[in-house]
Amino acid sequence: MPGAKREAEGEEVFEFDCPACGKHIVGEAARCPSCGTEFVIEEVPVIECPSCGAINLDRKRLR
Repeated sequence: MPGAKREAEGEEVFEFDCPACGKHIVGEAARCPSCGTEFVIEEVPVIECPSCGAINLDRKRLR
């Protein structure tokens, strides 16, 4: 699950799959340990509709 966060002993742990080779990575990493691809990790705002609670991660208009 790309960009998934899970909790481990009360702390959030970031995990994702390398987009180049598919290696599962736990924690924030600057490079893939398998293929060496460099990552840019940035915060993405989560926008929640106040009426229905829908989540919009890509800032496109919800229908």
